[in-house]
Amino acid sequence: MMTDVVERVLCDMHVHSDHSHDGKSSLEELIAESIRRGISVLAITDHCDVEYYLPWDQRSVIRGSVSEVGALAPRAADRLTLLTGIEIGEGIWSPEHTEEILGDHRYDVVIGSVHAVRYGTLTDPYSKIDFATLSEEALHGYLCAYFEDLYEMVETSPCDVVAHLTCPLRYINGIYRRNVDVRRYEMQIERVLRHIIAKGRALEVNTSGVGGAYGAFMPDAWIVRRYFELGGRRITLGSDAHTAERLAASFDEALTLLSSCGFDTYYYYRDRRPVPCPIVLA
Repeated sequence: MMTDVVERVLCDMHVHSDHSHDGKSSLEELIAESIRRGISVLAITDHCDVEYYLPWDQRSVIRGSVSEVGALAPRAADRLTLLTGIEIGEGIWSPEHTEEILGDHRYDVVIGSVHAVRYGTLTDPYSKIDFATLSEEALHGYLCAYFEDLYEMVETSPCDVVAHLTCPLRYINGIYRRNVDVRRYEMQIERVLRHIIAKGRALEVNTSGVGGAYGAFMPDAWIVRRYFELGGRRITLGSDAHTAERLAASFDEALTLLSSCGFDTYYYYRDRRPVPCPIVLA
């Protein structure tokens, strides 16, 4: 008896080229490595951190990224679907700049992120904060403010995908070993998840924390499971790679997690619309 074989499709929806301030690999290197690894869909989502919009001339950065993707995508089209994207951080800080950059180009996917929090004097990106010096009270206040900023971002920023929902813990727990139990913020997290669903956005499972000091997906597995229980079905995978070597890192484990939670499909975005892909385990 013949059975249909479902093709395994790998879609990495969160990747940075050397157009990003912290990207290390050229677009040519990312394309070559994607083809070598059998990645089917790759979205280049270079950084546009709105707090640095003017001093870092973010419009020119994104213009360069979008232009190069547009030039190289047709050359790789028979082996790789290369998509135009952007990761907007702190879009809620300056909505007019967010609107401007989104109006500049036609994107396949827009990722929304919170890399810096409006909390007292601690407004630097959390990657630059020494969390070892914060009191328990201040640390708790910081995380409460983070989840509030995240909720506002989901509410007001016109993004397609909500990235790395628990990302501050990559530093707070991973680097500074503060051992914060994120379940303390379960009510705020569930509020964000419900809003992601209500607004028709996708939740990203970011794999960049796996294998490093943090050692976990962002968000944690229990949050992904709760998203499914609440009715969330739109979900993407993002390596958040800043080098070609990290493309689709830990995707086998991430797909196994999604399957265990009940998902049979994950998504990539093309022309700002979700495209379903079946989950096929290795």
